[in-house]
Amino acid sequence: MSDPAPPPGAKRPHDLHLARSAEDLLDRLVQRGIDPLAIAHSRIQPGTQCAILAGGSLTEGTGSPVSDLDLLILHDQASHYLEQPGGLQVRRGCGVSVNDITEGVEIDLEYYAWDALRPLKLSLLQAASVVRQGCGALPFLEKAEERFLHRLQHGWILAGPEMVDTWRRSLRSDRLGQLVALKNLVICADIIEDAWAALGSGTREAAYAGRNCVEYLMLALAGLTDRTSPTRRFLFRYPTAHLSLDLAATWHEGLDLLAADLAATKDAQKVYLVAVTRFFIQVRDHIAADSALAPFADQVLGALPQRPPSGDIDQA
Repeated sequence: MSDPAPPPGAKRPHDLHLARSAEDLLDRLVQRGIDPLAIAHSRIQPGTQCAILAGGSLTEGTGSPVSDLDLLILHDQASHYLEQPGGLQVRRGCGVSVNDITEGVEIDLEYYAWDALRPLKLSLLQAASVVRQGCGALPFLEKAEERFLHRLQHGWILAGPEMVDTWRRSLRSDRLGQLVALKNLVICADIIEDAWAALGSGTREAAYAGRNCVEYLMLALAGLTDRTSPTRRFLFRYPTAHLSLDLAATWHEGLDLLAADLAATKDAQKVYLVAVTRFFIQVRDHIAADSALAPFADQVLGALPQRPPSGDIDQA
């Protein structure tokens, strides 16, 4: 006896995860009766020009037969977006996210209007100034803003290539990797301070904080190579063949630190934190090798807490 057919509006397995390019994805969508342009235009005023990019797991090699289709829709004016019944609508950063199911495929639409991006533009201008001068507080982008810039830069263009190119150049989305690297370096400086402060607490708190720091440092390294996906799932599957020997060696050292047993004794945790601090300095040196990032990277290293004493690192 065959399985009952799924009810209308339910998700069904698909082959979109097998697509290897924008053209391939479009062909598979057409075969399934899905028109991305028509879907995008269903929620904006008639005649509004827009661009469409596909992003998420289906374009990053981590998709499955039940993965969502993530579409990024760019248009000029927020007033052109039409509130429509049906689907789950959520304000996300500077954009609007809509979730619905079409032809058995769950589709996440994210609409971004150029005139609604002022807060993001100001943050990017401030970040560029801080990095260039090597002083000041680096503004942290919201998670939704990072994801937007990541998909803008790396998404597959399904429609409107000229508009996509204009947005990429205007927002300098190609610099996202630098900002990701510096942001995670700043976060790690604070975590290392907390880790050393927790040493001797009688728990594994110091070591766990150290391992958390390693994850952020590896995200910083990935940012240097323009891998800016906001998910950590790729850390253990990240291909290193394209990295320089020095970068690849540092990456594998980070993997070893993530896999290390976290003993509870103070001496064992101290050894681990010394190794994490050394790893922090290695990652900082890779970042500082980019002359544009060196002034700010030096500032972060200068703010690194004076634990452990330099002798501890030298003797480790």
